[in-house]
Amino acid sequence: MFRSLYMHQLFGNATSSYEQMEDLKSFTNKFAIDVCSIINMFRPNNIIIATDSQHVWRKDIDEDYKDGRTKDPNINWENIYKCSDDLQAILSKHGMNVAKVDRAEADDIMTMVKEVVMEDYPNYNII
Repeated sequence: MFRSLYMHQLFGNATSSYEQMEDLKSFTNKFAIDVCSIINMFRPNNIIIATDSQHVWRKDIDEDYKDGRTKDPNINWENIYKCSDDLQAILSKHGMNVAKVDRAEADDIMTMVKEVVMEDYPNYNII
């Protein structure tokens, strides 16, 4: 999802703060187009959209984890997170698997999924 946000900022409205509904709709459309492109490209049998938890376990071990990353102060992140939650609910409602695990990042979830899937289905492709 944040890849879509980055690309939307880069090639879309780079000055958007995502305060206006029109900007949020444009970002949502970009994310939907990205998901559809992946589906069309790979024709998967199953889709799992993994998402990050707000507080991840790595912060308990290393309080400086990802501290070098700064959020653009001009973006209304509350609106972006709300939009993300709404998108996840819509995708889930339409049959996509949305995985969110308390205190885990999407990478953690996909690593677990990979281990389970590859054990039972070694010929599956995970993208």
